[in-house]
Amino acid sequence: MKIFKTAEIQQGINDMLGPSLGIFTWSIVLNLAIIKTGFAIFHTIVMSFTVYAGSAQLASIPLINGHFPIWIILLTTIVINSRFIVYSAAIAPHFQHLSFPHRCLIGFLNGDISFAVFSKKYPTADTNDSKKSIYQYFLGSAMMNWLVWQLGLGVALFFGMQIPDEWNFAFAGTLVLICLITPNIKTPKEITIGLVSVLVAILTINLPYRLGILSTVLAAMCSGFLIEQLQRKNA
Repeated sequence: MKIFKTAEIQQGINDMLGPSLGIFTWSIVLNLAIIKTGFAIFHTIVMSFTVYAGSAQLASIPLINGHFPIWIILLTTIVINSRFIVYSAAIAPHFQHLSFPHRCLIGFLNGDISFAVFSKKYPTADTNDSKKSIYQYFLGSAMMNWLVWQLGLGVALFFGMQIPDEWNFAFAGTLVLICLITPNIKTPKEITIGLVSVLVAILTINLPYRLGILSTVLAAMCSGFLIEQLQRKNA
């Protein structure tokens, strides 16, 4: 299609090439872990294509296999994916002009690393680039993220059982995300929010149902809100 040959989409794809190795290995390890729990291969494929949320997939599989009540499974996945509320709020100003179906597509494709790449390119909505260019850049980076994730699923399905457990790539995706985010933490406000997030993450790491993720997200949001209020009061 002609749209996929635009300069903006190509740039989005190119900017995702670096993190792609981390996404790829992360997908292999996560999907391999899911398959090794005894989850049906067909269901693993359907979940990867439709849910497309690695941490939520990994957390929900033991609950599904353990025949937990559906409300517990849904609550767990909602809590783990609560960070995407923050992601969506952060990029929403760029896409308010789009139709609701388009915004739903953006929400579905908005992954951790594609969000980090997009935020690095467009940290605020105050830019001289056209709305069309911004949308196409996001589409290029996000679709690259989605495609690499599904390629990792393919490797896990066809070759995963031959990969030794000692080859632990589980932390690769996290390292990539850290490398992308850290250079953007520059202001005292951003440093403070980062330190609060790290502290809360450490203190809540053993909470059940991955509630530590929700606690960390809420702590980051509250600290950012309080800092903004203090800055306005002192202005």
